[in-house]
Amino acid sequence: MPALLAAVEDVSLDVGRVALRRLVPLAGPAERDALRGLLLELDIGIVGDVAVALRELHDQKAPVVAAEGLRSSSTARRQKAALALRELHDPASASTLLCALGDEHVPVRRLAVEGLAELPSTREIVSACRKALTDRHDSVRAAAVRAIARKDSAAAETLRSAAGDRAGSVREALASVSCALACETVERLLEDRAEKVRVTALHALVECPQRVQLSVLLTRLADESWHVRRAACDSVAAAGGPNAERALIAGLVDDRLEVRGRALVALERACGDKLDDVLEKTLPNADSRLRLAVIDILGRRGRGAVALPYLDDSSPEVRVVAVHALAAGGSAGAEEALLRVQADDPDPTVRNAAAVALEELKRH
Repeated sequence: MPALLAAVEDVSLDVGRVALRRLVPLAGPAERDALRGLLLELDIGIVGDVAVALRELHDQKAPVVAAEGLRSSSTARRQKAALALRELHDPASASTLLCALGDEHVPVRRLAVEGLAELPSTREIVSACRKALTDRHDSVRAAAVRAIARKDSAAAETLRSAAGDRAGSVREALASVSCALACETVERLLEDRAEKVRVTALHALVECPQRVQLSVLLTRLADESWHVRRAACDSVAAAGGPNAERALIAGLVDDRLEVRGRALVALERACGDKLDDVLEKTLPNADSRLRLAVIDILGRRGRGAVALPYLDDSSPEVRVVAVHALAAGGSAGAEEALLRVQADDPDPTVRNAAAVALEELKRH
């Protein structure tokens, strides 16, 4: 046990964390007292971990030690104390954390807001978090946004104005809690000038796509940023429905590989076992780019037989893809069809593709 306690103070924070994980199940009153004595003396990088350990050990004195630390003249010590209180989750610390919202040190104020968010909601806590929305520093305002989303029963109204905050980090925090916002606020975030805000809002909407109209989500599939388009695939899939499926199918020919891949994953989620049938039904009316994409996907999914009609397509590129899809699918009649293409196709590239595909068939 002494060795584990000593390891908590190791210069390597990773070593200290491992020691804590091993110590907690074995700790008795003496080890708990020792950890409490170390709480505000260690590197700030492990203070939170020690506080969590003390919480798991049901230590009743740790919040008192942390509260005393918040009265220190040392900004570093006050920051450690605020971090400890955030992780201790002690309702009796509410008044201490409320006072810390007036601290001159930004990290202390931010940690105080985050600590209040972990406590049972009260009128005083909600009021203080609302006031923190006007803090002069963006990190405190961002923390207030997240706290209000969790604690304020009127969060949708309270946070409406935050969509116009001058700091992108605050708007990004707001976007991360889109499920708690009014529809109008979410739509504003989806059109935010900052790419990261739009992406974050879309990721959040996977859990609650009904917060906005599907038509609004579909516009993000045409966003100038491929990061946004990729994120939109998931939120559109979560919304579901025929219009969502059609939009995601169009995403299979996006200019960016990352978006095309995400569109396919999203389609699999939206369509489930019907995916192959849904894709096959698009082929008759698809342009050449979409035919290329869909035939290739179906071939890799073992549905190469759908490529047979497209061995005579007017586009040589489509015929090449159809040849490889047919070989990958290993369907009946594939060898005969490929021999015909190898002999008769007017394009040497297609004939060569057929020869390669025949070799693939023989190997399988």
